[in-house]
Amino acid sequence: MRWARLVDNDMSDIPIIGVAIILMEKDGFLFELQGQPKWKSGADGVLEIGMSCIGGTVEEGESLAGALKREAIEEIGCRVAFDPSPHPFSMDPAGNVSPLAPGSVPDGVQFLWEGNDPGYVPGAKVAVYAGRTVGRTAPGDLSAIATLKPGLFLELATKNLTVEGLQRRGGILGERKPVPRSARVKPVGTAARLLTLRKRHPDLLQALFGRKLIPRTYRMNEIHEANRRRWNDMAADWEDRLNREGLWRRCHKEPGLAFEGGTLETIREMMGTLRGRRVCVIGSGDNLAAYALAGLGARVTSTDISEERLKLAADRAEALDLSIDFVRSDAADLDSLPDSGFDLVCSTNGFFVWIDDLEGVFSEVARILRPGGIYVFYDIHPFTRPWIDQAAPIEMAKPFWDTGPFHGSGEDSYEHHWTLADLLNPLAQVGLVLKKVVESPARDAAFWRGGDEIADAGDSLLDWRIHPRAGLPAWLTVAASAP
Repeated sequence: MRWARLVDNDMSDIPIIGVAIILMEKDGFLFELQGQPKWKSGADGVLEIGMSCIGGTVEEGESLAGALKREAIEEIGCRVAFDPSPHPFSMDPAGNVSPLAPGSVPDGVQFLWEGNDPGYVPGAKVAVYAGRTVGRTAPGDLSAIATLKPGLFLELATKNLTVEGLQRRGGILGERKPVPRSARVKPVGTAARLLTLRKRHPDLLQALFGRKLIPRTYRMNEIHEANRRRWNDMAADWEDRLNREGLWRRCHKEPGLAFEGGTLETIREMMGTLRGRRVCVIGSGDNLAAYALAGLGARVTSTDISEERLKLAADRAEALDLSIDFVRSDAADLDSLPDSGFDLVCSTNGFFVWIDDLEGVFSEVARILRPGGIYVFYDIHPFTRPWIDQAAPIEMAKPFWDTGPFHGSGEDSYEHHWTLADLLNPLAQVGLVLKKVVESPARDAAFWRGGDEIADAGDSLLDWRIHPRAGLPAWLTVAASAP
């Protein structure tokens, strides 16, 4: 195999086996999806398609930058402009990095990496540039290209996403040849090294690529961010609805109004008295639980992703003469809250449907709980999700395991219908210890009055012989403790 050398700077002692570029296209990064000859099945039998940065080999007499410009024309049909490289470094096969001396690589080279994958020659390196597209892109001699926003790309570090999953999350696919939507996308080559850098050397990656790749102020999952905007937009309408219902005026004195599924009884069983206990309600939404727990004497912190809903909640707390701290925060990133700061963490109905990162949420819950502290959640039972909303007959609208994300009530928001396993497995994996699970029926027929066909039905909706879905659990309540 012929090696290119860094002839640009007469540094002929560094062997280069290829070049790649981290390309920005509008507000996303552009990647190549490998062609069918390179597709293979993973250990679990699922078809995998490699995703890599644009690039290739260096031909005889070419500079590294010249090779990339040629590859870009051939692969995506447009020119590229390079970013400066203020702090170039080298990355070994284990992911360790070391700085490169000034002038030791051509201008524009961000880093060199050495691979130990099959097909890579020991000691040979790939030179990586960063830049942006100039002109419209389309797959040239590639099977397909994908444009992913930075947050979506970084999700590939922890999630197995299919081609369809990327598209549902906002990824844009350009195809010259059809790509199977059920195939799993696997970062390879330079794309995989970026994820290694993100995990092991985030500050170095930040210094090199700035806000494009890992913005310091951007921590939200992009689906969470879309849902935040949706709830901000709907805050006034929800205020009107809550005012009509009036429950918020009563929960601090009648705490049972804020909970379903035996949740308040479970909290009392696990905690005993709540007076003086430090309690955090995450994804607090309407804040009925926060008012109820504060009314029981707890020192409550309420967190929610929507600043507009928190403003309304704070006004109501003041009207009720309740002392509650309100903190705007993504439930998967509670970095403004202290480690081991709470005796009880609670989340309530309508929370998980908006959550895309369950492991992130449960990791944060485990972090902010004191040792032995308790997490209690209740939500709509996953068994209610797959059905057509009608009294009878009972018919499935989708498979139980089709969890989304689905577009919510607006095209700019997303919902998930998690399974029981989806909820309990990551909870256990972050170290929380399961203490109790409660599955209970709806106690009010209003629970079932969602569809137009059954909106006028009465208490018969609670009779499973008339309304078969009433024979399934409506609520799921879970209690777990921090180790």
